Amino acid sequence: MVNAMSRCTNPSEKAQVQKELRKLVHRAIEEETLWTTDWTKHAFPSTDDETSSRVRKRKSRWGSGGDGSSNDAAEAANDDDPFVRLARQSATVSSGYDESVVYDGASDGTTSRSVSPLMWFDSTGKSTRKMMTKKKKKKKKKRKQKGKGEKRGKEEGNPNLLPVEFLTAEERARKRQRLQRFAATQGSAHHQSNWNARRPNPQQPVVGTCQRLEKKYFRLTAAVRPCDVRPVSVLRESLKMVLRKIKEGCDYLYACEQFKSMRQDLTVQHVQNAFTVEVYETHARVAIENSDMNEFNQCQTQLIILYDQGIPSVAKEEFAAYRILYHVYNSRTISIAQEFRSLIMDRSVCDSSSAVALALRVRRAVALNDHRAFFKIKADAVEISKSGVAKSFASFYAAFLPAFRCRAILTMLRAYKPTLSIEYVKRELRFGGDVGPSFEAWSESVGIVLTDDDRRSIDVRKSKLDGPGFSTAFGGGRLL
Repeated sequence: MVNAMSRCTNPSEKAQVQKELRKLVHRAIEEETLWTTDWTKHAFPSTDDETSSRVRKRKSRWGSGGDGSSNDAAEAANDDDPFVRLARQSATVSSGYDESVVYDGASDGTTSRSVSPLMWFDSTGKSTRKMMTKKKKKKKKKRKQKGKGEKRGKEEGNPNLLPVEFLTAEERARKRQRLQRFAATQGSAHHQSNWNARRPNPQQPVVGTCQRLEKKYFRLTAAVRPCDVRPVSVLRESLKMVLRKIKEGCDYLYACEQFKSMRQDLTVQHVQNAFTVEVYETHARVAIENSDMNEFNQCQTQLIILYDQGIPSVAKEEFAAYRILYHVYNSRTISIAQEFRSLIMDRSVCDSSSAVALALRVRRAVALNDHRAFFKIKADAVEISKSGVAKSFASFYAAFLPAFRCRAILTMLRAYKPTLSIEYVKRELRFGGDVGPSFEAWSESVGIVLTDDDRRSIDVRKSKLDGPGFSTAFGGGRLL
């Protein structure tokens, strides 16, 4: 064994001999001949240059090297060498990875191809890469299909991916115009600097020249042109026109679009004055009355900024009450605490405003889940709206009615059995008037079942409250 190891000339040969010796030892242990064999007379693996060269040439990628007859004679002469026999067996494996042989170059000075240990061999002896996984094969197949522009263009219906010969005359003309347009935009640095000089500065206000009262709202995707913006004098007339159409019963979506276009014209002209506050306040009230909470939130957020700039407004206390109701409705505890802090800092608003005091009563009733105290506020909400102090307070209060009525009827059905008087329910839940739906429509939507004999009482046992209108939760993107 020591002589076999001493004949190794490089680390790779040493590793080979160690591996073969390990196999001999394991085989001797299995056959129980380890201690009975005379190892001094046993033939150990050889690392002769001739043998190594022959093994490398037989496993060369480019086929067998040298004369075939000389190789056969050498093989016959060394049949008794176990290392040569094992090397020959591994070299003739039809397919699979062989860790017993390392191919690092011929011993006769010629250069042979280095074979990685992670190579596989087919039946011809040629090395191939390790078998790819299914995922890699799918990726390769997708890349091949992606390279075919004609097929992909036909499948996706995109004429830009088709070759020119497959395009129609009209598509060729459009493609030519597009190429010319892109070529025109690619100029020198001087051209780019001139274009930057002509580009309008977003920090500078635009002075509008448009005289149209009606204008559709579009999101800005390019520089604003003065001919598309209305000045403040035209916007005043546009506001009067929209309010007149609202009184005549126009569609809310049309009115909302006109308000948003007015707000956009004021923004691009950097107009922040009393008229700007009037536009936002008017739009917020109309949004509340039409159950559009998203637009109201946008308006009240901008109004806070305008109020902080010191712009006077008589509706400052009114919108403070609306903000409290909005945060209560959406269960925003942190926002409610911040609103309380601002009210404490401006104590005059909290003491003098009846709308703020009424909004705080609503918040207390919601926090305590006291439906009796909540329904007592209904008359005050209607009165404060008619007086003009908070014109949209009743509409905002109506947003809480469905959930509180569901909570109240759930409590009543648990307390009263087997029947419950309809007159009592109407009186307790404040049905009637202009705010909210009728009792008949509401009871049918929540799943209330009336008695069969007189239809004047609620059958508690049959009323499961599983209708689509039954909900005890507040919040949502829109007012109900």
